[in-house]
Parts: sequence; structure tokens; C-alpha cells
Amino acid sequence: MSAYAGSRSAWETELSLEETLRTVALALDASRTPRVRLTIEATGITLDAPATLGLRTYTWDALAREARCQQAQRAREARAVPWLDSWALTRWGVLLRLTGRLLDARGMRACRISAAVAPPAEPQTCELRVQVAEDTVLDADAVVAELQRLRGQHGIRRAGRAAGLAAPAPPRQPWWARWLPVGANGS
Repeated sequence: MSAYAGSRSAWETELSLEETLRTVALALDASRTPRVRLTIEATGITLDAPATLGLRTYTWDALAREARCQQAQRAREARAVPWLDSWALTRWGVLLRLTGRLLDARGMRACRISAAVAPPAEPQTCELRVQVAEDTVLDADAVVAELQRLRGQHGIRRAGRAAGLAAPAPPRQPWWARWLPVGANGS
């Protein structure tokens, strides 16, 4: 792992935590990891998944490269919106992406995350604790609330189309800009 030497890296510039944690989640979903601890710091992300992947360290530059590859792959595939699925929190991709989204909205970068995906029998009972120093700054309840908020937004748009109301004009901004916190994209 390369040391952080004060140069502008993906830590400072191009990657949101939403995208970063989505990138890390792919390996967790593929390995069916039940529980993980992540440490996010200026040098990168350390992942500790003792049951499956063990201890791994990712630099910000490596995460940025992998994120670009994943974005290109997703651009070639049409998919349903992942959080509409009632099983959403049984997948790392959704749990960590929502966690990253909430951390980005709060302007938090360096933290420790302890998490477990929800079991299939109880798809809304994920475990999550995000800590900065010794303070818990985010928990599973916040992620579930964000998931419900996003589902509600999508439901309002769907209901309007079903009622014969005109669909809103497509945005003139990149698709990913709508997930940025308010004011982050100049609006």
C-alpha cells in the first residue's frame, strides 16, 4: 500500500464514499460475506472480513480504477433501481452504498464501519455502526430511513405516471449527479 504523501488522490478528489463503498461491496457480495469491519482513512480502506476475505487493504487510486471499471460495466447494462427490492439490505451493494451516501451528505470521510447484511428471513434487520473516534455517528436505523425515503421518492414518481400525469423532463445533468448532496453539484 502506498503511503499518503500529501498529493491529491482519489481520497480528496474524485470518489464519493457512496461510490467507494459500492465498489468495495462487490467483493463482499461475491464472497457472501456476512459481517465486515472497514476502516476508512487517508491512505485507503482496510477491510476485515474474517469469515471469507480476511484482511485486505485498498489504496484510493486502486479503488478509483476499480470504480471506473464498474461504472463502465453498469453503463452497458440496464438494471432496476436496487433499493426498490424488498431484499435490498441483504446485499452489501445496497447497504454500503446507502451508508456512503449518508456519510457524504454529512461531509465525513475518516471513520470505522462495523456492519452485517440483513438475513433473508428478516430483510430489514441489517446491523451497522459507523464511528468517528469513539462516537457513533451513523447506525442501521439511519440507513433504513434513507432506504424508505428513496423508495418513497420513486413511488411518488411512479404514481404520477400511473395517474396519467406527464413524466418530468429528463435531467440535463449526468445520471449520478442526482445522488449528490444538495449544493454539491452547483445547484
